[in-house]
Amino acid sequence: MGLDAQFNTKVAHAQFLDTQPVANLHLTDAESLQGYLWPEDTFYWHVRVVEPYLSEWSETWSFDTTPESSGPKPSLVSPAAGATDVSRKPMLQWDIAVNADCYKVVVAKDCDWSNPTFQKETGEETVAQVTTTLAYGTSYCWKVTGYHGGCDGTELGTSYGSFTTEEEPEEIIEEGTPFWVWLVIGIAAILLIAVIALIVLTKRT
Repeated sequence: MGLDAQFNTKVAHAQFLDTQPVANLHLTDAESLQGYLWPEDTFYWHVRVVEPYLSEWSETWSFDTTPESSGPKPSLVSPAAGATDVSRKPMLQWDIAVNADCYKVVVAKDCDWSNPTFQKETGEETVAQVTTTLAYGTSYCWKVTGYHGGCDGTELGTSYGSFTTEEEPEEIIEEGTPFWVWLVIGIAAILLIAVIALIVLTKRT
């Protein structure tokens, strides 16, 4: 609320409430409500002048926030979308979702969510270490869902990603001793025997 010529109003103060105050904003601060209000709920608000004098609160109005399907989603960080050569036990990381206090992370082969390879509830943590050893050279999908009010509470939204694990290293085959080495050893042995025999015959004569 800007300067009003009639009432000389410079600053207004708005209060947003659910069962208790969830946000107190000075309108001249242009502060966003993002982070205060959660989806699919009813909120009530009123406003009053605080400068140059303190007025009474206005009448109270209400509004409904959007359903959970329109709620904020966690933003996936690592592995990056379409990443390759990923560890078979990767560390999954994502950014926080507004108002989320619990996350569920799921990893599945070929996006078959009905048969997940790994899943975990992380609470407020935004990282999860995959403890299942994934297959070599295989594509996996992963998703993170944010919740408000615990992991059995209101679903805020889901973000999806994919990655491919590292290829299986080539097996190093140790080759046996080459044939020509054995041939050289055999010839050397024959020559040695021949020399010894010649020495013996020479001494006898």
